[in-house]
Amino acid sequence: MINKRLEIISSFIDKNDSLADIGCDHGYLGIMALNKGVNYVQFIDNKIGPLSSAKVNCENINNDKIEFTLSSGLNDLNSQVDTIAICGMGGELIVDILKADLNKAKNLKKMILQPNKNEAKLREFLFSNGFIIIDEEIVYDKEKYYEII
Repeated sequence: MINKRLEIISSFIDKNDSLADIGCDHGYLGIMALNKGVNYVQFIDNKIGPLSSAKVNCENINNDKIEFTLSSGLNDLNSQVDTIAICGMGGELIVDILKADLNKAKNLKKMILQPNKNEAKLREFLFSNGFIIIDEEIVYDKEKYYEII
């Protein structure tokens, strides 16, 4: 089910991006990116259930543009990925994911981050590590406000 939050998040994805959706869950964000014509999507999740759900939802999509990876965070990020999305988890967990592979994160073209809580901790981490926020939006969806960075 596509919602307003995912629509706004997908608006930050450009056609020329090679995306990794970290914590891909059902795969809807990656599918939206593929529908925009992105070069490549790596669906990453650390649980087999959500990754299997993403695979089922992608059954009718050109397989040479997608990869499914059972992994945690950026550990097994494909080298062609230049953009990541980490959305729908707590700000502290997003910080932990970025901290674990800080050099990989710093070499990306773009990160799209959407914490469900602890937004200030995420912003502090980004600032402290030299990241620059170039765009952001707040969306109200399902009776909750979401910050998209």
